[in-house]
Amino acid sequence: MYIAPARSRREADFAVLEKHRLRFPVETCVTFWYHMYGVDIGSLHVYANDQAIFNANGDKGNKWHKAEFKLSKDISKSF
Repeated sequence: MYIAPARSRREADFAVLEKHRLRFPVETCVTFWYHMYGVDIGSLHVYANDQAIFNANGDKGNKWHKAEFKLSKDISKSF
């Protein structure tokens, strides 16, 4: 997935990707890479069952970062 606002974006613009009713009968590892670079970069939040699982804010440099966490039916996490 790739989400980037256009240069003509307004200050309150944001993107949301939602997937409802995902079930994890066994512990599941989630891995993704993110790139947050620039003076106007906002934040990235990942939630599961209304619980914050992962957060990143602001400029992280011009490179890709790997995020990993485990999900189970009780929504455990580890970074």
